[in-house]
Amino acid sequence: MTLTEEPSLAELIEAVEAEDRSVDLSGAVRRAGDQNFVLETAEWIYRFPRSWIDFDREVAVLAALDGRLPVEIPRVEWVGQRSRFCAYRKIIGWPFDRGSYLSATRSRQQALAASMAEYLAALHQALTEPEIASIGIPDFFSLEARADLIDANDVPVSVRPDVNNMLTQARELSDRIDGRVLLDNDFTSDNIVLEGEMGSLSGVWDFSGVREAFVIAFRITDLRRHLRRGRDVVRLVQSWKESRRPS
Repeated sequence: MTLTEEPSLAELIEAVEAEDRSVDLSGAVRRAGDQNFVLETAEWIYRFPRSWIDFDREVAVLAALDGRLPVEIPRVEWVGQRSRFCAYRKIIGWPFDRGSYLSATRSRQQALAASMAEYLAALHQALTEPEIASIGIPDFFSLEARADLIDANDVPVSVRPDVNNMLTQARELSDRIDGRVLLDNDFTSDNIVLEGEMGSLSGVWDFSGVREAFVIAFRITDLRRHLRRGRDVVRLVQSWKESRRPS
């Protein structure tokens, strides 16, 4: 079943019902993100990737990470056979609220940052190089992933050669530097849930943008567009790693 580029609620419902499974779609709502469309019910998420997303790789990443992280992530229960989508149970928790974070005590901010740091540091080490290669997770500076960094339409024509040269050099540097890690690459407040209003990080939703890169890249990817006090997370990721090194 082929969906339109911007499927309606009715289209998403029809696609799920076409799988001939026993599902309760009463009260279902449609949500749209940069990389997917979601049909959400009281207990389930039916995630439809946008046309340019490598859906098979995303499902493979979720399967490989299952049980390896200190937070809950989607566990795919089944995959559509007539349309591209996967079904998993909702991760229950509180949304991140920037206002609550900024008005919280310093100790509470640090506790939340520490839980985020633990997740990021665990993700960095979650898969082996052979597993990454087998799944086909691209390098952060690869040709495939460059669109995540800069949209050519946003860069003046006069500087595009310089920008492309910068990315080429970064790609070459990435190949030579040791200490490569797995990046979330979309670690934003929209993709996380907490244990309570200002509780610790308890769940992460979206892994469609996962990339591999050298260690320093996480400062400009996993922390971009996130907390104003992101330096807490940077510092605590490093502390978390140091505390777990063999003595």
